[in-house]
Amino acid sequence: MHHRILISLVLLSVHLQFSYADDLYPEKIPGTLHLFGANYLTPELRTDFVDTLSEKEPKLVVLLAPENEKVDLDARLAGWKHDKWASTKLVALKSADDAENEENRKAIQAASVLSIETGNLEILRKAFSSNKLRELLQAHVRAGKTILIEGAAAGLVGSLELSQTYPRIQTAPGLGLLEQFCVVPFAFSRDRLDILQQAMRLKPGYVGFGLDTNTYVRVNGRQIIVQGTTGAVVVQNDQQRRVASTQVLGNRQFADIFALRRTAYYRKTGTFPEKSPSPPEVKKGTLVIVGGGGTPPDALKAFVEAAGGVEKQFVVVATAYGDELPKKVFEVGMLRQAGVKNIHVLHTTSRTEANSEEFSKILTKTDGLWFSGGRHWRFIDSYADTLCEKRFREVLDRGGVIGGSSAGASIQADYMPRAHPLGNLEIMAEGYEKGFGYLPGTAIDQHFFARKRPKDMTYLMENHPQYLGIGLDEGTAIIVRGTVCEVVGRSKVAFYDRSSLPPTATPDYLELKSGDRYDLKNRKQLPAK
Repeated sequence: MHHRILISLVLLSVHLQFSYADDLYPEKIPGTLHLFGANYLTPELRTDFVDTLSEKEPKLVVLLAPENEKVDLDARLAGWKHDKWASTKLVALKSADDAENEENRKAIQAASVLSIETGNLEILRKAFSSNKLRELLQAHVRAGKTILIEGAAAGLVGSLELSQTYPRIQTAPGLGLLEQFCVVPFAFSRDRLDILQQAMRLKPGYVGFGLDTNTYVRVNGRQIIVQGTTGAVVVQNDQQRRVASTQVLGNRQFADIFALRRTAYYRKTGTFPEKSPSPPEVKKGTLVIVGGGGTPPDALKAFVEAAGGVEKQFVVVATAYGDELPKKVFEVGMLRQAGVKNIHVLHTTSRTEANSEEFSKILTKTDGLWFSGGRHWRFIDSYADTLCEKRFREVLDRGGVIGGSSAGASIQADYMPRAHPLGNLEIMAEGYEKGFGYLPGTAIDQHFFARKRPKDMTYLMENHPQYLGIGLDEGTAIIVRGTVCEVVGRSKVAFYDRSSLPPTATPDYLELKSGDRYDLKNRKQLPAK
């Protein structure tokens, strides 16, 4: 048992889903990467690691650049002795040329588990500069196999390596096993945190990840879980409207690898949030935006009428529910009760499918489009910047209607609160802040008063006062045409306008009820009809 406790302090276990596409929309490729936070792994810890492997008869290949000629290679391999191995082999990289050896290449290809031991780091670095070896390692992970790396060699696994720190910081291409990351080992114990921060300023667009000795960080799929006495650290560079960020991940804390990559992209490009967003206006069509907790009858009636009636074609985008849809999609039942006859459910987690003509064709005939409740980051992962998203907007351009509740409300905003893949408590979730923008210049939160969220919107407005904040309570909606919205439902809507109501006001928002109207562009209440 004590061995398993100890391994939790020094093992970085990463069950990866890699991307070799672009920075914003990573594709999921399975594989397993383990980074040990120490230069030497004891036999006891190696035994514990082998016991975690699910494969029945794994084949091990150890890659080692010996520190000197006196290294006992047989003894190094013997340290991996375990009844579970189907075979074990050590590949000695005594020079960079050994990386091109045909026998070594075949051994690596046949392995299901690769162990990379630091040894002579300079020789190891030169060996990994070989495109053939680099491609072998990347293919190994893409195939769902396992790679583990000890200590200093962990600095090679990202797409960027911090190759020199004194007297001048220098970087070099890494192995690309952890795409868009720059991994720095011994980040705390050797005072390398400041160096990592400087490197990220020199190389914007990368995620700086500091790993220390007694730390265990586990990433399953896209989720990073940290355990250990010193923890890990994530560094993001500054941009025009963001200060540099250094996030310490302590014991049992989480991070999302895709959110970190998207954050690095937006910080590098400075494209979002916008300094001066377009004013809130729906130039064509209608929006029905519901705060969750049930759609008000008047809002549902307005949605169906704006589409042209119950005989028209309706589509429910249900992807926010998750990878697998429930047997009965709630929104379909809701529309059927309203008399709608032609309903199509749209769902995919494949961006390739979302970008295809066949899958998105139904949207060319859609008059009413409804976004389901659930987690709105899933809409972004599946549809943003695809043919589907283009055709979503075309529903409005044709004069149709777009509606949605809860997650389906926030996705319609320019700024999208609470979209972090790890939970909905964080109102400002970097990397997943940009919505589909059907109502530009706004930030829309939902379940607003029921879940006591007004202070959260105050915080968002303090950071992004250029947006009009809208807080929709449960069972309440706004119906938007042009620049005017009407409130319907059983509760209230809060409008946060920092040009007229500062955060010191009590309350710092305008509260409207059913029947009230609001001019979104000029930010003022209008007389009721």
